Amino acid sequence: MSNELKKLSPGSLWNIFSDICSIPHPSGHEAALRDFLKKQAEDAGLKVAVDPTGNMLIEKLAFHGMEKHKTVILQSHLDMVPQKNSDVKFDFVKDPVKPKIDGDLIKAEHTTLGADNGIGAAAMMALLLDKDIPHGPLKALFTVEEETGLVGAEKLSPGFVDGDILINLDSEEEHRVFIGCAGGVRSNHEFIAEYDAVPPRNTAMNIKVSGLKGGHSGCDINSGRANSLKLLTEMLTAAEERFGLKLADLHGGSLDNAIPREAFATVLMPVSNTDKFADFAAGFEVEKVQLFGRSEPNLHIQLICVRVPDRVFKEDFQKRLLSALNDCPNGVVALSKAFPGVVETSSNLAAIKSEHGKIIVRTSQRSFCADSKKRLADKICDIFTAAGAACTRDCDYPGWEPCPDSSILKTFTEVHKELSGKEPEAVIIHAGLECGIIHSINPRLDMISFGPEIRNAHSPDESVSISSVGRFWNLLLRLLKTV
Repeated sequence: MSNELKKLSPGSLWNIFSDICSIPHPSGHEAALRDFLKKQAEDAGLKVAVDPTGNMLIEKLAFHGMEKHKTVILQSHLDMVPQKNSDVKFDFVKDPVKPKIDGDLIKAEHTTLGADNGIGAAAMMALLLDKDIPHGPLKALFTVEEETGLVGAEKLSPGFVDGDILINLDSEEEHRVFIGCAGGVRSNHEFIAEYDAVPPRNTAMNIKVSGLKGGHSGCDINSGRANSLKLLTEMLTAAEERFGLKLADLHGGSLDNAIPREAFATVLMPVSNTDKFADFAAGFEVEKVQLFGRSEPNLHIQLICVRVPDRVFKEDFQKRLLSALNDCPNGVVALSKAFPGVVETSSNLAAIKSEHGKIIVRTSQRSFCADSKKRLADKICDIFTAAGAACTRDCDYPGWEPCPDSSILKTFTEVHKELSGKEPEAVIIHAGLECGIIHSINPRLDMISFGPEIRNAHSPDESVSISSVGRFWNLLLRLLKTV
């Protein structure tokens, strides 16, 4: 189906996006894609530099007669979020994404598509390789490992991002221009698992929570979607004493920036309680489907009888673990007073896994206010520390403070109105954009972020609107001609 993409307009952009889909590029594995784009640029006679982190900068001279225009840096990231359902066989490091056309949308077969941020990267390369598009001095910055904590941007050197204007192409809502973003931090909580022998006359079963929409833990955090880990731990806590439930395993989620869609547990209980527990689980599912309504119509809880495991968590450890998970803040914590209706502070209970005798819990916190972000992270750390976990943090990155008087914002607004007949909405986003870090490295850069219509990023339901990509492309060309 990739060849079908190459029949779309603008052809240069869709040709490159098709190539991007064919080259595996999850976070941490961008080298093959970078090398492919690097060769294309070098073959076109463009200047290319790659820094020690793997970020790539491609420079192109101004179109004839536009040499005195401001230097514009276009910026996108090379990596994509690798998300699939657990029953899908797919290796993001080895297998190409398979895009398919569905009306005005492009989706992937059972995985994330990578329109976030493959469309932005494709647009940049199409501009670089075209000799007929008018623009001033142009630089194209391709960063790595954005999806795992803005790693590439964080390690940029000041000289690598020198210019006058930065246009980030990593936004997902048409007719909006982003002028600010939240900062974030990831928190890690490690328990040393404590085990007991399996009691006699018990039966075992696996519990699977699935069918949830998931989504971006920043952009979708106020969408009313369920968190699979929160649902499962609530269910386990309610059943713990009532059915003599003992926990042998608990895991789910995978990425810090994705709302977890699936969660799994292995539990034991007296044989006499299994039918009662099945009825309880069915009732719990009905209750939650009614609670979340249209936000989660496919929520499903499945029970499967399995072989009795060799060990279970000690009773005290199980209680401490479940208590911390239930007490951990999740979702919207505070709304902005300066920007009505905008989420200021949030947290995502992102992932739980067992590894080398440890239970590792990952959470992420976001806020436009650095103090609020720190207080929330501190509170969550206190909850898990009190339960016996060791807590650390990483990927602590700054937000991007809005500048309503921005010159590039004014120009963008005028161009957008000229092309579409209406003014774009200037907004701030409750997600981490690399603009925050890049602005802290080079505060004199004038910045905006915009993009086409991308829905359900960071989930297998990700899609991009074909028609919006055409409008996005025309808007970008006119903007570069104008600045």
